[in-house]
Amino acid sequence: MNHNLLETSIQFNLRMAEHLEASHLDFLIWASPLGCRDPEELNLWHPIYFNQHPLKKIMRYVCGLCFYSLVGSLRFLIYKGFFYRTVLRRSSCLLIMPDEITDHSSASKTDYILENHEAPVDRFVFSTQKRMNEVYSGLKWITRLQISFKLMQAIAKDLWYCYRHHIIRFTYLDVVMTYCRWVLGQYWYFQWDFYHCLSTHIQKNPQYKILLALHEMHLYSRLMWKIARDQKRKGVTVQHGFITPEKLWFFNNVSEIEKGCPTPHIFYVYDHSIQRTLEKHYPYTRFFLCCSPRFLKWKDFDTVRRSQKNRSFCILFASALMFYEVALLIQAIRKLRVPPKGEKFHDYKIVLRLHPSVKFWHRVWLKFYKVFFKYSFFEQSSLSLQEDLSRAGLVVGIGSTVLQEATILGIPVLNIKDENYMTYTMFSPQQCLEVAFENFSWDAVLSAAENVPDIDLKMEIRQGLGLKNPVFSTKFMFDSLSS
Repeated sequence: MNHNLLETSIQFNLRMAEHLEASHLDFLIWASPLGCRDPEELNLWHPIYFNQHPLKKIMRYVCGLCFYSLVGSLRFLIYKGFFYRTVLRRSSCLLIMPDEITDHSSASKTDYILENHEAPVDRFVFSTQKRMNEVYSGLKWITRLQISFKLMQAIAKDLWYCYRHHIIRFTYLDVVMTYCRWVLGQYWYFQWDFYHCLSTHIQKNPQYKILLALHEMHLYSRLMWKIARDQKRKGVTVQHGFITPEKLWFFNNVSEIEKGCPTPHIFYVYDHSIQRTLEKHYPYTRFFLCCSPRFLKWKDFDTVRRSQKNRSFCILFASALMFYEVALLIQAIRKLRVPPKGEKFHDYKIVLRLHPSVKFWHRVWLKFYKVFFKYSFFEQSSLSLQEDLSRAGLVVGIGSTVLQEATILGIPVLNIKDENYMTYTMFSPQQCLEVAFENFSWDAVLSAAENVPDIDLKMEIRQGLGLKNPVFSTKFMFDSLSS
């Protein structure tokens, strides 16, 4: 992690929030790419970007300004707002979530929370692409021009400030260009519309005492926490995945919070160690322990007595969500084209399992890649996760939660790290379950396959998943908040 880049981003956010405070637009900063700091959405944080040659960066700056100006002009003309629907159950809690994590039914159910019959919650489900019952846009063309001008005016003020104080460096220019691309490309439209639409909806429904988000500090969640604090509601969130140091969006700087970066009132996490890690970044947040319903199947699993023996040697490559993670796994698979001496391809089965939410065009690209290069030595799985794990002798991944689930089952795992990207750290160095991409080979695979997880590691993973805690349900939430 480039700490200079991180500190530059923090100081930039503080100054921009101050520049925009009088215009009441500072909330956009905390929901911007620099406010969220998500390496999964922004290549700025990856070493492969910030280690580029200065001349190459300058070329990217110029091309980026031209390209995103054209994109912004197009979005200015065609943007029609975002889609949403509400599910009303006469509850005092409003669950706000993107359509992607629902079952896409009229009830908009989700695996991230158990809804008890006696403790229902209302729902506000939104999407920027999928058509729904309602569409909202409060941005008339004159408003778009006015806000764009104020956002660019703020960056002009900041550039002048940094010029006078002699603090313009390439790191600062990286941050400024990221902000300019966001403004010139008119990508702030959704944040503005979402904030005003949700704020109006909540104002019209004073019965809502709790605003619940299942994505802790994503851009829409940050807008929710501001609305919750402004309208005296209780903002509640729950951990939905593993929290690692590389997930920068979790780790707010206290100075940003003091300046207005919104955070939830209540944060449900899996483990006390996670709570201790986060507490210093959330000074106004209370923490509770829970277990995600997604891990319910492991709560009663007998970790001590169950083992996975007599497996065929199938190497399961489990991808996470991001494109570069899929690409790295493909490159890792390519390293296994030549089998070890004395072995044949039919002695091994190499299977690639994509994340269920991997974008459609990524799947098309992968299909083309496999056919064009005639990579028939591996197959792409269409089975369920349970079926894939049942045949796996080793699970290889890059920051995927499948690695934790495989560990509980007693399946050897191997997490790939790459110095060019902020790949997630899943295990401690002492556990010897991670390998650098450049060192990935058949030797690493065969060595990892012999490293069967012991009971201590299994219990550590169970604790990290919160399997001893109550399952996060609507009744549990209401009961814990009222106690």
